[in-house]
Parts: sequence; C-alpha cells; structure tokens
Amino acid sequence: MTPWWTRAGLEVRDQRLLFAGHDAERIAREHGTPLYVYDPERVTVNVGRLRAAFTRAGVPHRIHYALKANRHPEYLARLRSLGDVGIDACSPQEVSLALEAGWQPREISYTGTNLSERDLDVILPQPLVLNLDSLSAIRRVARRARGRAIGLRINPQVGTGYSAQLTYAGEKPTKFGIYPDRFDEALELARESGLEVRGLHFHIGSGWLRAGLGALLKRRGSVPVELNAFSEARADSILETARSAHVTRIVLGVETALAHVAALEYLASAFHGDLVLVR
Repeated sequence: MTPWWTRAGLEVRDQRLLFAGHDAERIAREHGTPLYVYDPERVTVNVGRLRAAFTRAGVPHRIHYALKANRHPEYLARLRSLGDVGIDACSPQEVSLALEAGWQPREISYTGTNLSERDLDVILPQPLVLNLDSLSAIRRVARRARGRAIGLRINPQVGTGYSAQLTYAGEKPTKFGIYPDRFDEALELARESGLEVRGLHFHIGSGWLRAGLGALLKRRGSVPVELNAFSEARADSILETARSAHVTRIVLGVETALAHVAALEYLASAFHGDLVLVR
C-alpha cells in the first residue's frame, strides 16, 4: 500500500526513503541531524500549481513569495529563474536581500509594521510597492516622499491561523493593519499628505488551509466575508473605495485565496486591477 504522503520527489523505493532522488538516511548520516533538506524542484511545482488553480478559475493574478519563509540562496535562485514571481518583504534587510538576489524594485512588495526612520532610509530610495498599516506610517512617509504611490494594509477584523500567534486579524486587537473605524481617515490623510493610494492589502493569518474555513469564509450574498467584514452596511464599499481612490492592486494572503477560490472569482469580476497572491 502506497503511503498517503508520497509524491514526486518523496517516495519509498526498495524500502528506502528517497528525497529528491537521494537516500534520506544516507544524507542524514553524512551531514548529521537534525537536518533541513530542500528540493528546489518543489518550488517550481508549487508555483505551477498555484498558477494553474487561479488560471482555471479565470482569476488574473500575480504571485509574490514571502521572503521570510526561506531565504536560502539556491532556493531564491530557483524562484528568480521562474521569471514572474515577485517578492513580499517585511523588513529592510529582506528588501536588500531581494535586490541582491536579482529582483527589480518594482517586483518587490513591502509590508512592514512600526516603520522607523532607519527603515525608511532603506525603503524609500527604491521604487517598490509600499504598503502602510497605520496613520503614523502615512504621516512619516508623506514627510519624506510626498507624491509617492502607496498601498494601505487593512485589518478586516476576521482572521485565522495555525495558532493564535499566527492570526493577524480578528476580534482580538493586533498591531497589523488599519481598522475599519479609521479607514476613511487614513484614506483622507493620504490624500491630504500628497500620497497616492494605489493598493489595498489584506492578510488574515498564516499556516492554514482548511481549519475553520466554514465559519471564516461564509458568504453574505455574493460578497466574501473578507471584504464585507468592515460592516454589513458597507459590504461593497471596499471595492467602491478602491475604484474611487484609483486603486490598481489588491494583495491577499494565498492561504485565504486557495481555500476559497470563489472569493477570487468575485474579486476578478468586480475589480479590474492586479490581484497579488502572497505565499
């Protein structure tokens, strides 16, 4: 009987566990344990699976890789070789690393929190995609880079994750994102400060695909809960705000996107801009 976990690159042959065609025990004896082993080919396969899933759903998209997940040079080299995978960065060091690895600034989306002046020293000289998650960050960027295009990270007050520590939105207050009651204020502040809002960013948590899906992704009419969590009365106003503010980009964590492709279908039909999927 074939074990459930077998796949291309991970299999049992002649009672030996093979990883990427190599004997796993031999690797462990040669290098010692504990040992982390990565198969760059798996990167190519997973990117292909993501592309195929959203293409089948008819969802225009771009994929960005969250650099914090793994920054091994050979891993990044394989990602870079794919040509159209961008980078999601959350620190100045990750921005520098992405540039050193060959990505162009326009291929990098930066979403950090508690930005310092030293952070901005690294970030602002680069024409990357900059998502801001607080009113103070809007003011700080405006003082130094008036006229710059930005995105706003929104906390939709609904979220889930592998653990409480990996849940970035929900009933419990977190440091991530602009809350509904201050969204209009943030939008107006950006306009008054000479910043052009061109994107909206949503990320509700990490490390899950299915757990809690029924409760989290219930639908009200044709509008996914990620968008109408701002309030029932403003179910469609996020997209309307996106249009009126000339937003051209909406960023979603890929766990949410994969779990409910119908939500992406709604976005694709209602929003005529880029959907950026961060993995």
